[in-house]
Amino acid sequence: MKNTSQDGFWRIFSVVLMVAVIALSVANYTSRPKYNYNFHESDRTQARTELASINTSAALDHDSVYWIADLAQQSLPYVVSIKTAVNHEKLTESNGEGGRDMMERFKHLAPQGFNLPDDFEMPDDHPMPSGEGSGFILREDGYIVTNAHVVEDANEFTVYIDEDSEGLPAELIGADNYKDIAVLKVDASGLPAAVLGNSSDSRVGEPVVAIGSPLGHAATVTAGILSSNTRKLEEVGRSYDIRKPQTYLQTDAAINRGNSGGPLFNARGEVIGVNQAIARWDYTDTGRIPIEGIGFAIPIDEVKDTIAQIMENGKSVYPGISANITSVEEFLRFNPNTALDVEAGIYISGIVKGGPADKAGLAAGDVITEFNGEPVDDANKLISMISEHAVGERIKLTVSRNGTDRFEDVIVVLGELDLNQVRAGD
Repeated sequence: MKNTSQDGFWRIFSVVLMVAVIALSVANYTSRPKYNYNFHESDRTQARTELASINTSAALDHDSVYWIADLAQQSLPYVVSIKTAVNHEKLTESNGEGGRDMMERFKHLAPQGFNLPDDFEMPDDHPMPSGEGSGFILREDGYIVTNAHVVEDANEFTVYIDEDSEGLPAELIGADNYKDIAVLKVDASGLPAAVLGNSSDSRVGEPVVAIGSPLGHAATVTAGILSSNTRKLEEVGRSYDIRKPQTYLQTDAAINRGNSGGPLFNARGEVIGVNQAIARWDYTDTGRIPIEGIGFAIPIDEVKDTIAQIMENGKSVYPGISANITSVEEFLRFNPNTALDVEAGIYISGIVKGGPADKAGLAAGDVITEFNGEPVDDANKLISMISEHAVGERIKLTVSRNGTDRFEDVIVVLGELDLNQVRAGD
């Protein structure tokens, strides 16, 4: 069952996981061509269309004790429930001997309380329930956004527009496991569509509302505040991870299994995040301690371009140099006996053979000190710099060879990140 990531997602690593720098955040692209966003974005200078947001002609009265109820009434029409299934045909295709490997994975992911005997054989052409999640309508013609981990390992998708409606079959347009974003499409028109806000404009402490289908309970509304709008991975017990955005929105609005893929709204009713994960346990030397009120959403600015690419091309493309990195400061923290002549920069711990960094002559032990002439000493900053360029572009890296005082300028031609081996649940 594909649900919101929980305990294992937040397990503290005992050693530093070096970052594979292969192009990351897609927000705020500057030099690479932008895709035309064929969905509604907030524009303070223009009136929204009627379908862009329900009842926008009547502004929310935030002085009213019922303003959250008004926001929920306005937003519920474009929040959907998603159920996924796997059929025998896909199981068989995944393994020539009856799809047993796929079946074992399915058993592990099956909903709680749904047990399969070891000798279970699925009937031909009979879809088996796989998972559930949430999503939101992006365009009036049926495009829907959710998490990639909601649709992973499934090949049949059903979308429920409201609690009482019959489900609509949906087509998977594409999924990006790297950003954990997927786009579905139903055959419909004239649907209410969400307005995308700007997560970069969000403020810590502002009220937020989450809507989704936790534990299968559709149209569930929870409210809280934005606890942080720049929560870094290492601050929540994880090292940098190339497969996820590098920062998250943190909220105390209740988020549970099944909320994955649903929207996080600001007080204007704009989507500023895609709900993704929760922290349920803190791990200590004496065991695990239950915690609550810590949920995470992908900032919408991080994935606008990803969504647009999937809608237009069925996939997203990221540039990168294919090297494992960390900051010099972090490297020396875990390798105190290593002597370097540079005090700041990005330490390269490994190179992918045949990748852009390898072709340019970079090697493990080198330290990147400048990107196109600008000093850099933080892995996230380098990640963002790379993401602002396109595959095939040439960038200049100033490098301390093997961490010595011998510096060279190296030209790297950015390559395309291969996402085929990335799993949304990793």
